Amino acid sequence: MPSKGVKCYAYIAVQGVEIEFSVPKQNVTKRERHEFSVSHLEVESKNLGVFKFTGRFEFKVRRDGRELNVSNISAEWSSKSIKCERCTHAFRNNG
Repeated sequence: MPSKGVKCYAYIAVQGVEIEFSVPKQNVTKRERHEFSVSHLEVESKNLGVFKFTGRFEFKVRRDGRELNVSNISAEWSSKSIKCERCTHAFRNNG
């Protein structure tokens, strides 16, 4: 089955922070501090359902269990296009 790969890069500097990367039926959560990490997720067409041609990559940032940020990126199978919904490229929390 066709798929599209997503490389997920993370670096966490603050204690109590975790980043969850997910695609349909697959996810990975990073919690280690002061460590660069790279993960690879596949948006598999078989996990999208019948007649559905859009796969969603999502990442969530949490601190002490509280969600700080959620971003979604959708990719269409048929057109190689990427559509960003609630997309945040970087953020700073001064709290």
